[in-house]
Amino acid sequence: MRAFVAMALPQDVQRSLAELQRELARAGADVKWVEPANLHLTLKFLDEVSDEQRAGVEQSLRRLAGGQPAFSVRLGGVGAFPSADSPRVIWVGCAEGGEPMTQLAEEIERETSSLGICSSARPFAAHLTIGRVRSPRHRQELARALQEATWRAPGPWRVETLTLYQSVLGSAGPRYTALTEIPLGAA
Repeated sequence: MRAFVAMALPQDVQRSLAELQRELARAGADVKWVEPANLHLTLKFLDEVSDEQRAGVEQSLRRLAGGQPAFSVRLGGVGAFPSADSPRVIWVGCAEGGEPMTQLAEEIERETSSLGICSSARPFAAHLTIGRVRSPRHRQELARALQEATWRAPGPWRVETLTLYQSVLGSAGPRYTALTEIPLGAA
């Protein structure tokens, strides 16, 4: 099964991000926007995992989460990978909470690597993907919209759990199912 480890978003944050997507969509670029209900902060994409690996991931997450107290996250900043001039992925950054997220992501990377799960090619960067650019149509307008976005991030929220999700790809887009929710600081 395809799986990933992430932190879920409160509904008010999802609604706020949907407003940002609508604002940026007015640029007319060919972007596949992530459904608001599917928005999350990914700590580690696991790709295909066996049942045995899944059990090992859950055990590792329980141990790591137990030693990590809950923390606050606040979003801030809008950008694109690899750059605003040549966008492929539209993202929102983290203005608060990036340090504990990075620490968790690095620990999860080490743990999952020891379970035979491929390591990430790039270092972790705390961000939230809100859209993927499908073609260069209206790319300049999108770059301008990213620079001029008036969206303001909602206030911070407490991250109290890590979630292991299953990702099922379908013609209507991916469907994510929470498999396990693990509380932070429960050691």
